[in-house]
Amino acid sequence: MAATMTTEMAMNTTATPQNFTIMTLTPVRFMPPVPLYILIVTAISCVLSLFGSFAIFWTFFKFQTLRTTSRKLLLYLTIADFFTAAGYLMGVIRYWVDYTSGSGAKEDQCPKADAVCVAQSYITTCSSLCSFFWMIVISAYFIIAVVKQDVEAANRMMVPSHVICWGLPVFLTSLALGFGVLGEDLSYTSGGWCWITACDLSNDVKLLWMLATGKFWEFVTYMVLIVNYLLLKYFIWKRMRYHSSLRRQGISVPRSGEQLSGNDTMFIFVPIILLVLRIWGSLKFLITISLSPSQGGDHEFESNKGIEVLTLFQGIGDSGQAFWNFVLFCLMTPEVRVAILASFRQQFSWLRVDSITSDTSTASEESVNSQTRRLVPSITEEVREEYNRERTALYHKQFSNYDSTSLG
Repeated sequence: MAATMTTEMAMNTTATPQNFTIMTLTPVRFMPPVPLYILIVTAISCVLSLFGSFAIFWTFFKFQTLRTTSRKLLLYLTIADFFTAAGYLMGVIRYWVDYTSGSGAKEDQCPKADAVCVAQSYITTCSSLCSFFWMIVISAYFIIAVVKQDVEAANRMMVPSHVICWGLPVFLTSLALGFGVLGEDLSYTSGGWCWITACDLSNDVKLLWMLATGKFWEFVTYMVLIVNYLLLKYFIWKRMRYHSSLRRQGISVPRSGEQLSGNDTMFIFVPIILLVLRIWGSLKFLITISLSPSQGGDHEFESNKGIEVLTLFQGIGDSGQAFWNFVLFCLMTPEVRVAILASFRQQFSWLRVDSITSDTSTASEESVNSQTRRLVPSITEEVREEYNRERTALYHKQFSNYDSTSLG
């Protein structure tokens, strides 16, 4: 029956080519199987992201001084990225098993989505939406807490943020599941994993579900992050100019709020990472909806090596955000990196116990403790920064009228 439906769809599309628009997605010829090397690279990226997620979880619960609001937001984002990486790994393994066993899609029929495909599509669709929404919340937090110096308002937004960032993705994905549109994507807009079924849906309905369950929110996230990043840099620059003018008049002004703390500075790179990693899948999506079968789009799609390159980078990027967040917030943040090294030295110091004397062991332990004591002020820098924000909030309220006038 699926083969008959596909044949009828192909006959309808060839009979009325004038009905095709740039939104046509219905496959007449199926995409060639995703090359094995792309599946392998995607799986490696997923594994690295899973490792990065566990590392971020560990640092958050290991070091209590790192449990600031900004780090909590990073934790929530990492939870979403963890499920994204796990789901994509499940998807590429399923894809490899199906196509190596010969049970994958055939050119004369649309495959019926199995339970693993639907489950993977639900997990990755929901987690990707959660990731987009938490990215928006993080950017809004820095606008409110860092720029506006309104820590109370930033903390009040946490409860509604949880409702929106977890609840709305679950609702949208459950809606798609209820309508039965989650299934085999045939790699038209993915890198081997399942998303919105590529068969048995009209072109407009298919595009609508793709936008509602991912791409629309992804493009919105791009725009919001870019605008908030520019606003953040602009307001910090304006505040520095304003405070400099007050100091020239002999008025003492605290420097808190003029610059981001060392840990917070890393959050500026999060939207950049998102854009660099996700842009490849977005480009492939736009190319997919622009190729028209009536204009030979199928032939272009199958023979276009650029699509294969985009699929490769999409496989790396869509599943790799947790790993690169780990690089930023664990490896490139000096306070966290030194804390991790000090903890490892304490945990694995027993490996050298047989080759050193008791006195040397004691000296080594004292050295580690000394490093840890020196580390405490660095680790608590972000905590002191949030305290300074609260301390200067009253100052900015007292000069609110003058400050708002100066900031334009």
